[in-house]
Amino acid sequence: MRNTNNLKTSYWKLAAVAATAAALTPLSMPSALAGSTGYTGGAGYGSAGYSSGLSSTAQRELIRRQEMTLKAREIAVEGDEKLAADDFEGALQDFREARDLIPRGNVTADLHESVTSRYVRASLLLAKQRAGEGRYTEARQLIDDVLLPTVDPGNKRALRMRELLEDEERFPLVSTGGDDYNELQQRAAEVTRLLKLGESYFLLDDYDNAEKMFDQVLRIDKYNKAAQRFHEKIERFKIEYYSVARTRTRAEMLAEVDSEWEIKPALIDVPKLGGSEDDGGQTDGRLAIQRKLDRLIIPSVQFEDQTLREVVQFLRNKSREIDTDPNPANRGVSIVIDSRSSLAEGGRPDDLLISEINLRNLPLGEVLRYVADLTDMRVKVEEYAVVLAPNDSVDKNVYTRSFDVPPTFIPTDGGGGAADFNDDPFATGGGGGGAAVAARMTAQEYLESRGVPFGENGRASYDPGNSVLTVTGTPQAMELVEVIVDEAKNKAPKMVNVRVKFVEVTQRNGYELGFDWLLGPLTVDSQKGVVVTGGTAGNGTAVNPGDWPVVDPTSGIIPQPLGSNPVTAGNRSGDFGITRGAIDSILNSSISEAQGENVAPGVLGIAGILTEPQFQVVMRALNQKKGVDLLSAPQVTTRPGTPARVEVIREFIYPTEYDPPELPNAVGANNIDGGGGDGGGGDGVATVTSFPVTPATPTAFETRNTGVTLEVDPTVGANNFTIDLNLAPEVVEFDGFINYGNPITTPAIDALGRPTSVTITDNRIDMPVFSTRRVKTQVTVWDGQTVALGGLIREDVQDIEDSVPILGDIPIVGRLFKTKAEERFKRNLMVFVTARLIDPAGKNLNEYSTDVSGETSVSGGPSSDLF
Repeated sequence: MRNTNNLKTSYWKLAAVAATAAALTPLSMPSALAGSTGYTGGAGYGSAGYSSGLSSTAQRELIRRQEMTLKAREIAVEGDEKLAADDFEGALQDFREARDLIPRGNVTADLHESVTSRYVRASLLLAKQRAGEGRYTEARQLIDDVLLPTVDPGNKRALRMRELLEDEERFPLVSTGGDDYNELQQRAAEVTRLLKLGESYFLLDDYDNAEKMFDQVLRIDKYNKAAQRFHEKIERFKIEYYSVARTRTRAEMLAEVDSEWEIKPALIDVPKLGGSEDDGGQTDGRLAIQRKLDRLIIPSVQFEDQTLREVVQFLRNKSREIDTDPNPANRGVSIVIDSRSSLAEGGRPDDLLISEINLRNLPLGEVLRYVADLTDMRVKVEEYAVVLAPNDSVDKNVYTRSFDVPPTFIPTDGGGGAADFNDDPFATGGGGGGAAVAARMTAQEYLESRGVPFGENGRASYDPGNSVLTVTGTPQAMELVEVIVDEAKNKAPKMVNVRVKFVEVTQRNGYELGFDWLLGPLTVDSQKGVVVTGGTAGNGTAVNPGDWPVVDPTSGIIPQPLGSNPVTAGNRSGDFGITRGAIDSILNSSISEAQGENVAPGVLGIAGILTEPQFQVVMRALNQKKGVDLLSAPQVTTRPGTPARVEVIREFIYPTEYDPPELPNAVGANNIDGGGGDGGGGDGVATVTSFPVTPATPTAFETRNTGVTLEVDPTVGANNFTIDLNLAPEVVEFDGFINYGNPITTPAIDALGRPTSVTITDNRIDMPVFSTRRVKTQVTVWDGQTVALGGLIREDVQDIEDSVPILGDIPIVGRLFKTKAEERFKRNLMVFVTARLIDPAGKNLNEYSTDVSGETSVSGGPSSDLF
């Protein structure tokens, strides 16, 4: 900052040297000093008596003043730059420093006045800024500094600003001071601190923390514009980010569609998953005790006429002896007798007598089971001890206890079913039903379904807000509830993601090459009237003028192809040869018979117009390939044991019943321009018998869901790898309508006077046709694996090789009288299912990894320490 502008600095140095030199030359010396040194006055120095020491002191003073002036000018230049950058505080410090450095004297008076004016300007601007920030004390101090006698005591602007600050009505807190004013000062300082901190976060691209800082500013000063501006900038950055995130998500989703076409290989080396250790839904403490009961082997147990108390004491001591736990405090199993419960026949459980028992090399748990059976007791493994309690305890007192349970403790009743069907599709709520949220059982209903007896005074309630189960019941009921709660707690929260993939690939390849001939009359012997000509269509392909490129110009109103008489009518072509399925042939047809069929397109024609005979030949060729790939992959996520249903459908409403058409009793004749019919050419008038007709009218409707539906009910094995699926995926598509009605016609006479018929109404009775791909099965799938549920592979091949007899057998030339066609239709439909175990975060519960050798290992799995 000190090295600002070299040109300015050089200019100020030259000006300062010149001014100082002018002020100090000639140097005026006091008379006493002159007398002692031989100074003689005048314009020069006494060369004889002037002291060299005094000359060096003046020289040093001259240099010092030069340096101070130069430094003051440099600092003043820096202050100007800060002032231009609105750094009022920095500019004020520079001007104050420059003002203090300027030597006093007539020569530097102008410089001192210039720097002072800039000092005043910077002070007033900073005072205005401090007042705007609520720092009124600092603002008033700056104004007071300006009005000092040594600065600018008569500055009108400073006086006006001080007058405003001292106005009690405008700034009461400033004039009176007190706690409110101090609080205002603190709030202003806090706003400034938070703004600076938020700006720092903003510059570091930490927009979340920046927003927190600016939110705190707005809580203190809700009209703070700076905080709002930063909020606006942050939102703009977020908009840019979300725009990029949208395009990235879109690309990922499109890539996922393409990836579904891949059939991934199964993980071959998945470890055997025959089962895992069943802890019975116990918590960590109970699980540790249960393991000791299974692991500690008692070498020998012999009791004869001993009480239950003595037997239990022996087992406690023996368990501590044989336990090899490294921590002595954890050795052994604590076994207690529930003495609070009295026996049904009276007495205490401690005094029960065991007549004789002799066991060898049995686990401690089995020994306890035998002891309990002999004394009619039951073994209950609790968190810190094993309790022996009487089976026939008569304690009927009720107790209340609360349990922390997972959110999935009480299951739902399953997926919501569709609403009852309503025949009227236009009625409210009608047509196809809809999804309903699955109902949840009450806590008491669920516990009763698990076998918990409540009796008259028992009850249970569930607080879904805190996942707290409150139960009131007998100790026996509490034991069952505790077991159920422990079982639910130990189950890691997991869900099953099921994806069913319908992959259907079809391809239709069509090939045809043939020749059609028309041959006119050829006079062989005019005297005898021998004529050779083509034949007739018969049951073959009829001659349609639209199928021939050259028309006979002498055919009149009704055009006829040149040659007119077919030679190859028996050779099938196009749709006459390659037929579609029975249903496909009448879909979307206006009549109930097969659709009108066409020959293959002609690619080249040759005609003889002025020849005898007239002839025409058309080469019909076709080479087509059409493929259709369909992929439907519905998926749904649900908890094990909870049925789920996903529907991506469109409701298709169609009529099922029709009222018959209505005809009038009397009719009349009308003339219609442009009469049609077989002989009509589009001109003239046709006389028809017209009458109003009401066609068949639909009266009843049904709704069919078209689209994708997936119903699934998954269960998960104890090993957390095996998933059993009961699923029914379905894909329904609308193919088209079949018209079961007949048109209503009336007789008429066309323009040429020939009888014909005119259609008054088509009288359509349309019924839809749907294609359904449905699988209903039960399968077992390993986690993350894909299994083929079913499929269909089909190929339809149609070959045609028609030939005109005799002519088609002629070598080489015979190919011109043949038609060869082939169509191959291939269809491959496969249905796959993929099941994955996921946690509530949507991540895979089990992780698979494959090393360089191709071996697959499984890691992860649920953790039991979750509650």
